[in-house]
Amino acid sequence: MMDPMTRKQLLAREKVHGVFLYRSLISRPKGFARFIQFFADRVLELDYGEVVALFSRSKALYPEKIQELAKLLADDKEEHHDTS
Repeated sequence: MMDPMTRKQLLAREKVHGVFLYRSLISRPKGFARFIQFFADRVLELDYGEVVALFSRSKALYPEKIQELAKLLADDKEEHHDTS
């Protein structure tokens, strides 16, 4: 499970005393944004903006967090679009 995440540069792996230690290479909000984008694209077959709109109707997140999430998704989508 960890090796694919390492290949995708989500985790770093280091061997210490014969044991692999993993650490995150991305922040929690950035990871959440990537997960939402993946889920929206591949599972729901929706644009990430539609998923953000679903969050905006929820009471679970504050408006500032929803805006931050929308920005992270837009930045991540732009990053992936530029390298394609």
